[in-house]
Amino acid sequence: MNIVSLSRAVLFVCIFVLASTVSRAQVQDGPVSRSRQTLLVLADGWDSRRGEMRLYERVPGGPWKQSGSPIPVVLGYNGLAWGLGLQGDPGSGPVKREGDGRSVAGIYRLGPVFGADPPQGRKLKMPFRRITESVECVDDPGSSRYNVMLDASGIADKDWRSSETMFRFHDGEYRLGVEVEHNPPPAVPGGGSCIFLHVWRSPTSRTSGCTAMSQEDLERVTVWLDPDKLPLLAQYPESWRERFARAYGLP
Repeated sequence: MNIVSLSRAVLFVCIFVLASTVSRAQVQDGPVSRSRQTLLVLADGWDSRRGEMRLYERVPGGPWKQSGSPIPVVLGYNGLAWGLGLQGDPGSGPVKREGDGRSVAGIYRLGPVFGADPPQGRKLKMPFRRITESVECVDDPGSSRYNVMLDASGIADKDWRSSETMFRFHDGEYRLGVEVEHNPPPAVPGGGSCIFLHVWRSPTSRTSGCTAMSQEDLERVTVWLDPDKLPLLAQYPESWRERFARAYGLP
């Protein structure tokens, strides 16, 4: 086994060990069971580059009810892979790693909305983070700030060689977005970084690992999200939907 193959094997073992520490009971008794909003994204298979998002909501103890019409989304150019979220070790399927071109499959908390400006004429319930030219997201696995979005202007000891400049990313794909809490601190080096919901370039475009949609649809999502309802992203192939519904009570 060469060094690259050995490194990948070690990464996969680390990811599975950390994921398996989140037991099914912990998930059922934790944020998944308490959530009252879910963004459910389903794709045809692991290598699918497109999917469909549905918004679900419920009252405590009640059934999930779909809110509005489905939203078409685009995924990574290589499809999906299990990431580091709230789910346990699913047991089969590709595993997310840095630079693999796959969007994250699994269950994830959703963080702040971000962008150059909040949606015009629409009131957000989620916290909003304004993006400026000095804001970066570090995607260098060797950095102590790996998978962190930060204002780099005041940092003297920059220990990263690679990052995404949020303000200019792909001509405005990050003009509006939502942080997906994948691989949270302490981040697993190489486990994948800078995962967001963001604006697509076109309905036929692909991402490097995020989930993207039209700006109109993303504005609808960001206005709908309510932090008091503990919103989640649940994303995986259609064939996994029934298993996740049974195991975690998801729609």
